[in-house]
Amino acid sequence: MRHLSRGAGSVIGLLVLLWSQTAHAATITVTTAGDDLTPNNGSVSLREAMTAINAGNNLGDPDIIAHTVGAFGTNDTINFNIAGAGVKTINVGSDASASGIALPTMTKPRTINGYTQGVASVNTLANGDNAVILIELNGTSAGNGSNGLTLGTGSGGSTITGLAINRFTSNGLVVQSNGNTISGNFIGTNPAGTTRMPNGTFPNSGDGILIQNASNNVIGTPATADRNVISGNALGGIHIAGTLTTPASGNIIQGNFVGVGKDGVSSVGNRTEPAPAPGAAEGNNLYGIEISGANNNTVGGTTAGARNIVALNADGIAIDNGGQGNLIQGNFAGVGANGVTPVGNLLHGIALRSSNGFSAPLGPPQPNEPGVSFNLIGGTAAGAGNLVEFNGTGGIAVFGNPVSASGQPNLDNAIQGNSFFENGRSNASPAPLGIDLTNQFVYPKDDGVTPNDSNGHGAPNDPNNFQNFPVLTTATSSGGMTNIAGTLSSDPNSTFRIEFFASDPDPLGLPAEGEEFLGFTNGSTDASGNVSFNVSLNVPVANGRVVTATATEAAGNTSEFSTGIVVPTQAPTPTPTPTPTPTATPTPTPASTSTPTPTPTATPTPPPTDALNLSTRARVDLGDRVVIGGFIITGNAPKKVVVRGLGPSLTRFNLSGVLLDPVLELRQANGSLILRTDNWKDNQRAQIEGSVYQPTDDRESVILATLQPAAYTATLSGKDQTTGIGTVEVYDNDQEADSQLANISTRGFVQTGDNVMIGGFMLGLGSSNVQVAVRGLGPSLSQFGLSSVLADPTLELHDSNGATLAANDDWLSDPVSAAQLTANGLALPDSKESGIFTSLPPGAFTAILAGKNGGVGIGLVEIYNLH
Repeated sequence: MRHLSRGAGSVIGLLVLLWSQTAHAATITVTTAGDDLTPNNGSVSLREAMTAINAGNNLGDPDIIAHTVGAFGTNDTINFNIAGAGVKTINVGSDASASGIALPTMTKPRTINGYTQGVASVNTLANGDNAVILIELNGTSAGNGSNGLTLGTGSGGSTITGLAINRFTSNGLVVQSNGNTISGNFIGTNPAGTTRMPNGTFPNSGDGILIQNASNNVIGTPATADRNVISGNALGGIHIAGTLTTPASGNIIQGNFVGVGKDGVSSVGNRTEPAPAPGAAEGNNLYGIEISGANNNTVGGTTAGARNIVALNADGIAIDNGGQGNLIQGNFAGVGANGVTPVGNLLHGIALRSSNGFSAPLGPPQPNEPGVSFNLIGGTAAGAGNLVEFNGTGGIAVFGNPVSASGQPNLDNAIQGNSFFENGRSNASPAPLGIDLTNQFVYPKDDGVTPNDSNGHGAPNDPNNFQNFPVLTTATSSGGMTNIAGTLSSDPNSTFRIEFFASDPDPLGLPAEGEEFLGFTNGSTDASGNVSFNVSLNVPVANGRVVTATATEAAGNTSEFSTGIVVPTQAPTPTPTPTPTPTATPTPTPASTSTPTPTPTATPTPPPTDALNLSTRARVDLGDRVVIGGFIITGNAPKKVVVRGLGPSLTRFNLSGVLLDPVLELRQANGSLILRTDNWKDNQRAQIEGSVYQPTDDRESVILATLQPAAYTATLSGKDQTTGIGTVEVYDNDQEADSQLANISTRGFVQTGDNVMIGGFMLGLGSSNVQVAVRGLGPSLSQFGLSSVLADPTLELHDSNGATLAANDDWLSDPVSAAQLTANGLALPDSKESGIFTSLPPGAFTAILAGKNGGVGIGLVEIYNLH
């Protein structure tokens, strides 16, 4: 077949090209930890292998010839096979043949693979690093101004992996070519990734990785095997440096630990440099990740694997010297890889600043320094938000550009969808902010709140044009929805994205930040520059939390946070975690295997009630230890009710160990099943979706039912025998009907801490007080065939602010309350059981059932609303 189609010829040509590239590549094996350049001495050093690849030949050295496979060409490889166990340290510059001389700059592409040595292995952990690195480059003897490795002109397309690089007087690894991959290395630490061994000489040098006027390089990837640990260096961890005339763009930094050790949560030692805080816990001495004058680079991403952990540095992530168009997404700045451990950066989590006016190491600037502009911090896509927590000063600070010859302000920097929590831990005045637009002080000092329109707009020194923040007027939460109203005054006839956040009150009393992103609305100002907004978000916010907001105009300028406004009520689930909890935590009794009793216990039928909803939170276990909520409908007409079983969404109350996939059953008093549902979309989706009763997680359960006056039970369990903290809720969905929700009696396994039982209820639409009885049962439950009952229950009644209104251990210890309980037919069967009788105004309340002295067991809490 002599004639081929053009397509077939192209395929054959491609195969020939691939064969040619494969054939023209050499693999050299390094056999000694020595750093000699001595031919024919029986071994091959790393220096000799690098020199040979630069030359494109074997240097006529019999040793290189003996330890080389393939022909020198494109993308040659350096592997390692040095005899003996343990780490092999190459003391660069220590041999007489290369005394005080750094390793040669690489001028051709290559792969240097330290993982080929012995039992070295790549990382396999998601939130830690268990890589075994056995090749160490020690720069102590390499001479002044030496870098560990330098990828020079012509080396583009190289891969450096599996090395520990430390103690060089300049930088660990310098990248001056395009398209390289740096993965799976420890830079600035010992080979164990636990102790700092800094590269650099403060204040003139000392980056772990310096990308110098180069583009499209990859530092780590979302794959766990590619994680770099870059900590302990004298200046920065990763530094991308470019200018208008020599750009550095398209570089991607993902999946790295920058400032923490290999466990993702620990320091690698203490700072020895004279600034900024000698003796403090060390990450990298100045910046974790710094982008200087470089454009269109990416730090992080929207997946968990792409996030960088940037902690214990002076500043976490910095964009300076005119860096523009960079994307900072999904990173943890100031919190460990587990998302919990505080490892704050000394100053900011993220800082955007100008370099003009500074000498090394904070400057000098490039000529005619442009503004730091058009950068996106976070974003609107799922997973784009950065977690910015526990940092010493502001969470994110945008500084002014006061002296740039270009006259370009630092503006159009969008800050969207991030989470800010407990920043400002080391700075009292001015009070640091989650987002600070600052120009009153020289970097790094923030200036605190900038009141709307107080500093003007449009000047070169106005960071983000001092975009005004919204003014919130109300924030209420009810039925799984949160309503927020307010105003914004800004540029006329313009559209703004207004984002809303909820935070717990700051324990130091600092201004509210934005711990939990709630959602957003778009608003357009009128000709006078004003817009009002009133938005309902499909997410509840607990009583006492603080709501804040930011505004971002179409060009990207984001404001500081608004003044916070406290949510006065919590609905639909008035079950905040109680402050007083038992301290002892004994081992729980083994789970029973018997079938749960549908009705928690016999309860008297109380008079009509004005209760609007009733809920109980408890530990959902197996067998008899599932949660069973009993309720009674009294009156003359059918009652529309909503029953919900929640689990995953309880994490918003900072609970761990929640029930991940609740299953809900509604039964009649005789045990016959009315409806069983797993995920709320499986049944009655059309009636639930978009209503106030729609859960925030698809795995949660909802049942809508119209029930005749009678007793019912709702059983909450975990799918596939899973366990965890869950909530069962019952709502009156027809308050006009001639019938009432009378009481809820919930049985579950009472433990300690977050696993006590919490019964929540809301009273009133009227203005008068009503009489309420709350009972806590344990010992008497044994009459229903239950074992491992709560031997000595205790009760506490709290208002919506967490204040204790009443408490009881043995119900007869309070003669007045005991008399009232007895008069209403609610005397407790056992003297160790607890009871409270009181009068309450309309509002939200919680009853906490626990075991005396940390006791655990099956218990039951009952709540009655009596006239």
